[in-house]
Amino acid sequence: MIWAGRAAARLEEVERAVATQPEVAERLARLEEQVADARRSLARIEARLEP
Repeated sequence: MIWAGRAAARLEEVERAVATQPEVAERLARLEEQVADARRSLARIEARLEP
């Protein structure tokens, strides 16, 4: 019966990890867009600084 308790604990851990996946994916998408915005801003700044 000890193995059943360990298996249940591992299953709960996996379920928690899977439950957070959509949140992580959404945060990653937001960060990717922020990086893209920063790159566009940097390109504009560099264009202004060029002689």
